[in-house]
Amino acid sequence: MKFHQLILVLNIAFPTEVVAQAVLEKNDHLTCYRIKDSLKLEDVAVDMIANRVQEEFTVRNCRLKQKKGAFRMCIPSTKNVLTEGVADPTLGGLVKAYDPNRCLQNDFLCYQVSCDTKTLKLPKRKVIDQFNMKGETRTVKFMKQKIEICTPAWKLTNKKELVVIECPSPTPAPSVASSVSPTECVDDPDYRFYVFCQEGSPFCQEFGCADILTFPGLRDRACNNEQTALACCISCNASEAPTASPVKQFDKCEWKKNQYPNLFNVSFLPFKPTSNNIISTITQPPYDYRLTFGLTAHSLQTATYQSVIHFTTGNNQAPPYGARVPGVWLRNSGLGLQLLVDWDGASPLNYLTSPALELDKEYCFTITCKDVKKSSQFQIIMDGITVAQGISTVNRLSLFSVKVYAGDPWYVPADATISDLYYSKF
Repeated sequence: MKFHQLILVLNIAFPTEVVAQAVLEKNDHLTCYRIKDSLKLEDVAVDMIANRVQEEFTVRNCRLKQKKGAFRMCIPSTKNVLTEGVADPTLGGLVKAYDPNRCLQNDFLCYQVSCDTKTLKLPKRKVIDQFNMKGETRTVKFMKQKIEICTPAWKLTNKKELVVIECPSPTPAPSVASSVSPTECVDDPDYRFYVFCQEGSPFCQEFGCADILTFPGLRDRACNNEQTALACCISCNASEAPTASPVKQFDKCEWKKNQYPNLFNVSFLPFKPTSNNIISTITQPPYDYRLTFGLTAHSLQTATYQSVIHFTTGNNQAPPYGARVPGVWLRNSGLGLQLLVDWDGASPLNYLTSPALELDKEYCFTITCKDVKKSSQFQIIMDGITVAQGISTVNRLSLFSVKVYAGDPWYVPADATISDLYYSKF
């Protein structure tokens, strides 16, 4: 079977100099044109491997249409808004890792393909871009029969010189280096972390720092997270594995079996809540969700309510909906120290409580919220046992984003240690 490499021009010796822009522009958009291509492809097949945080979009055995070439060409462009409003690619600061100096240096040629989609599962997804009204989202449906791939391409001048776009100086990536030298790096057997994975992938397990250099492919995933890299004593940059991989330590938390990725995107070291401490902002929080964490209470405090974790759109109490989705506190009551979980609008009682907790003993809590027969079911699961449950007919809403406090600005922080923090779709 004959295969051809996809290139724009064949059998041309290109000069080494390129044509650059006179003025540096932030070309981070694409303007696309339908084209007629003189190339006549024979039998070409490719796999398209999606980025590691969206592995479900990977498609394999994609065959380009024979006797045809590209049908679309996309040109890097800069967008100027002519109507009222300001284009903000960070979506109001939600995309914290957005590089304002990024740009595309090449064109793209797009080809129609036929892929093996028998096992491809692409549910409808909520999306957002600069054209959404503030606070709103929209839904897109993926058509498995309408797949195209786009490859980097370069136009040529009349002198057969490559047209290459010169980009602004890139923004330096955050460094994960620390004052610790790789030669001094030692493994921390108590620190465990997780990475993004697709259901059934070998990456869907708990790892230790030493695994970074012994588990194939883990380095790129683990070192992408600055907190994991630092917690593992920059094992990501070490030349040798610090120690042998410790035995995997699985605790009794139910979330180990969860098929959905952790929406916090990071692995937290055990920590204590502090006042007005925002640990994350979740964009498009799931409608039905599961929140799991280990909790060790260290002392009783005089305050009745002590903040542990609080998901909120900005307020302490509803209305509007979104003030406590959920809110988690320790309550010093006549029954002892209890975990109290409050959900917006739940009734007849808008909160649930756990049995009394012993001090300096770790408990594994799972907080769930899901639709059951047109009602909402709320649960507290403690060490694998459901200890509190409630049903409500409250009209829950899809939210644009929520801030996650540990602890919040309205109550004193709990004297407790939080570990194994995990939040996902139910």
